[in-house]
Amino acid sequence: MERSKLAVLQAVNDIVRETGEAPTADTLAKRSGVSRRSIFRLFGSKAGLLKAAAEFTYGQIRERFPIPDFSAADAPERVSKFVEHLSSIYEYITPFRRVSERNPQDEELIERERERIEALYESQLRQAFAELGGAGRRPNPTLRDTIQALVSWNTWNYLRNEQHHAIEYARTILTQAILALLQQHGVIGK
Repeated sequence: MERSKLAVLQAVNDIVRETGEAPTADTLAKRSGVSRRSIFRLFGSKAGLLKAAAEFTYGQIRERFPIPDFSAADAPERVSKFVEHLSSIYEYITPFRRVSERNPQDEELIERERERIEALYESQLRQAFAELGGAGRRPNPTLRDTIQALVSWNTWNYLRNEQHHAIEYARTILTQAILALLQQHGVIGK
């Protein structure tokens, strides 16, 4: 990627993470060292910049938070690793989610990026808990959907920002809830 483009995208990422606000063109130019005119030449429009920034952030998520190896872990350890992994991603993306909710200029783009991130954690859920149906049984879609609801960004946001729980306590709540659910459905022993 061209140095100027990368500088602008990194600046968008940094400013959103630091301030929780979408950067102005002047702030972005100052932080990136790229003129306003060049920014618009590089990205074509604000929508083009938003699309590139979303793509950059998604790449950052995949790079910073590789999927853990769940293969050797027992069920409680897998649940703990899974919750820790997703909560780390949620802590990283929360400022971006808030900015996108406050600035819904391109709702289609925002929705597409949310769907991409949700697809990423759904694949991790399937990888972590292939046996959700229990030994010898077909997978239970209701159980899988319930776990997805428990580990959604909305649930994480509720625990962290509405209930004001610390990260570790929010992780404990989710881990215990998933373990209880898996026990109740006979996926793991009590």
